[in-house]
Amino acid sequence: MLIWRGWGIIVPFIAISLWLMLQGLFESMMAPEAYTEYSIYISAFSFLLGGLVIWILGKKLNGGEGRKLLDENTGERVVLKVNHSLFFINFEYWAIPLVIIAILLLFR
Repeated sequence: MLIWRGWGIIVPFIAISLWLMLQGLFESMMAPEAYTEYSIYISAFSFLLGGLVIWILGKKLNGGEGRKLLDENTGERVVLKVNHSLFFINFEYWAIPLVIIAILLLFR
């Protein structure tokens, strides 16, 4: 079961599409022997880049003030803000596992 709020659903699509695009790009540019040797580094780079994109996009989407309202019954101020998340984790924090995966790939 997939649980998301707002634009949180695009997090895995960003990570997977960047990985596939970079793998395809480098595979087409490199000799097969070199690609086989360096594919782990290409994967690590793509996860780092995906983490950066997700962090920046998440900060932009989840940043901002929100809409401030005044409750007429209680006089209390209420802030309505859209939250973008996947599995209850904010959009930008999905960058952390991607960076961890990249580090694990580099030091494997």
